[in-house]
Amino acid sequence: MRRSLAAVALLAGCTLSAAESFTFAALGDAPYNWNERDAMVRMLDGFSRESLAFAVHIGDIKSGHSDCSDATYSDRLKLLDDTPVPLILIPGDNDWTDCNRITSGGWVPEERLAKLREMFFTRPESLGRQRMALERQPVIEAGCCPENVRWWHIGILFVGLHIVGSANNRGSGQDPTPEFAARNSANIQWLKESFAMAHTRGSAGIVLFIHANANIERIPRFHRAYVDVLELLKDETVLFGRPVLLVHGDTHRFRLDRPWWQAKTSAGIPNLQRVEVPGSPTVAWVPVHVDPKSSDIFTVMAPRLAPAPAR
Repeated sequence: MRRSLAAVALLAGCTLSAAESFTFAALGDAPYNWNERDAMVRMLDGFSRESLAFAVHIGDIKSGHSDCSDATYSDRLKLLDDTPVPLILIPGDNDWTDCNRITSGGWVPEERLAKLREMFFTRPESLGRQRMALERQPVIEAGCCPENVRWWHIGILFVGLHIVGSANNRGSGQDPTPEFAARNSANIQWLKESFAMAHTRGSAGIVLFIHANANIERIPRFHRAYVDVLELLKDETVLFGRPVLLVHGDTHRFRLDRPWWQAKTSAGIPNLQRVEVPGSPTVAWVPVHVDPKSSDIFTVMAPRLAPAPAR
């Protein structure tokens, strides 16, 4: 039986003075094929034996060359919605921008994005057998952007932004695509509001989830598809002055670093930590322990592989 949304929302809305620690799971860029899907079933089922507050899938619920049909989306919705803990999904590029490929069905990407929003992002709650209340960004233009999301847990603000690989669907011309322009504006607004909320409510830290590996270490030469959001993130991180954890995927390798900090010279921005989750052909999840009493708050642990099939 599902726990009621109101009950889970009450748990998630604990007072900010609470100093309890907790752990969440970060995963993404899988499953890309049926073998990986079976592995993910085993992995997600195993979350019932972990003490997890929730899980976040940072996007790419299919490969970039696989079918983008409604049936594929329905299958992935069923898969993720059967997670025993609340699960929050962030869109990836394989999920819609790459759907114009012949191998994916030759769809119009913007039409597939509209379908994703309809199927995954209309309700103010997570997926999973236990639901968790979420705040979604109000629709402001052309259906954008209810997939942008945020929630609180034990005094920490969590924020999801729709920023994907494949150059973020900006387009190769001088002027960006209309879809990108609307979403980029929405992302900037959501990020500004989230940092302002964190300041006002005294959040001990912020966790941000995006799909894209936006090469954030390339200061000051951010890619034009990401520059507006990353410049804002840089400024807001400095003003915030407390720990910020950025979680992304896209290039399928685990890494943990502080890309805006030079330890040898003690220069840069020390309070932003970045973790990239592994992806296909690896099916794994990254445990992140959160302790509001700790100076760094966030402890990122080694990835844990999906269990092998039973013999």
